[in-house]
Amino acid sequence: PDLVHIGHLNHLSTSLVDVIAKQNIPIVYTLHDYWLMCPRGQFMQRNPSVTATLWAVCDGQEDKKCAQYCYSGYFSGSNDDQIVDTNYWTDWVRRRMNHIHHLVQKVTCFIAPSYYLYHRYAQDFGLPLTKLIYLDYGFDLKRLMGRQRVPNEPFTFGYIGTHIPAKGIQQLIQAFSQLKGNSQLRIWGRPRPQNTEGLQAITTTLPFEVQ
Repeated sequence: PDLVHIGHLNHLSTSLVDVIAKQNIPIVYTLHDYWLMCPRGQFMQRNPSVTATLWAVCDGQEDKKCAQYCYSGYFSGSNDDQIVDTNYWTDWVRRRMNHIHHLVQKVTCFIAPSYYLYHRYAQDFGLPLTKLIYLDYGFDLKRLMGRQRVPNEPFTFGYIGTHIPAKGIQQLIQAFSQLKGNSQLRIWGRPRPQNTEGLQAITTTLPFEVQ
C-alpha cells in the first residue's frame, strides 16, 4: 500500500507499526481515545479500596499509580505480597509506556478528531505538533437540516453506543433528570449485564422517561 491508516491497535499487535515502518510506508494514526497515553485507555481508575469513587477520573499517567489504582485486581490478594505485586505491575506499566513512546516515533501523522484530544496529546503525552493535526470526523450535517418536529411530541435526547462507565452515560442520565418540560431520553446499544442493570436502576429515580 501507499499509506496505512490505523484506527486503533487494541486487541492487535503494536508490532504492526514496526512491520509497516520497515517497509518505509507512511503511517497515519487516528486518536479515538487515550489508549496510547493510558494503559487502560480511558483514564478511569478501578480500585474502590484506594479511591472513594468507583471509576474515579484519573488526572494523569504515573507508573506506580497505574499499578495501585488500576491493576490491583491482578494482585495475589495476600498482604505479604503487596510490595512484590506493586513493583511487578509498576515495571509492567513502565515497559508498556516505553514501548508506546517507541511506537509513536514511527508514526508519520496523528489525527485528532477533537481539539481536546489534540491539546491533551500535545501537552500531556508530548506528541510533537509537527506530527499532530486536527481533523473532525466529517459527519454530513445536511441530513439534520430541514427536519420538522411533530407538534406536542416530547423533545427526544438520544445516546447510541456501548454501556460502559467511560462513556459517561450515568452522568447523562443524572443531567437529564434536571431538565424541565416534556422530554425523553433514549439509550441504545448492546446491553452489558452489570452496567446496563446499574443504569436502569438509576432511571427508576427519575421523573422523566428514559428508554
